[in-house]
Amino acid sequence: RGGLVRIWAPPMVGGRYVWFADCAWGEKGSFGCFLMEDFVTRDTVAEIYGRPSLDEFAHAIRSLIGEYEDRGGSVYGAPERNGEGQKVADKLVELGLGTKMYWHDAQANEPRKPGWITDGDSRTTMLTDLEERVRTHRVFPKCIDEITEMLHFVRDEKGKPVPQPGFHSDHIMARAGVGQMRKHA
Repeated sequence: RGGLVRIWAPPMVGGRYVWFADCAWGEKGSFGCFLMEDFVTRDTVAEIYGRPSLDEFAHAIRSLIGEYEDRGGSVYGAPERNGEGQKVADKLVELGLGTKMYWHDAQANEPRKPGWITDGDSRTTMLTDLEERVRTHRVFPKCIDEITEMLHFVRDEKGKPVPQPGFHSDHIMARAGVGQMRKHA
């Protein structure tokens, strides 16, 4: 599929899946990364990875989720709502995923919003949970890009988990987000 979409396991009849999208766009810097896992086995079944426009990323996500739903599957997850992710989250609602997505609880007198907010507290929780899943062998990366990111994700001089210079953390944040979506599915 032009290198943007990778499928490792076809949709299973009645399968349950969770997903998360780390949203980014541009010719340089971070990549957009969508990961979908089988809810039961935790195996990665599909991925979208690259630098598509935000609209193209949302359409690719909707299309891929549709393939897994078409077999009677249950698919639940969210894009990260931060920055560019707001546009992706809103587009996914427009494309009909609103009732099948995580919605962030808003502050008093504000409406709920689609998507996951990654802030200092949630990032710490996400990465702590991911570290435990990796350590206890409950993460099954399928692509070399994700493995490379994991090998180059370290604590900086202030103790903050970050990618080493020249590397990214798109798969890591998407994988960490899948773990959070599993809790809400």
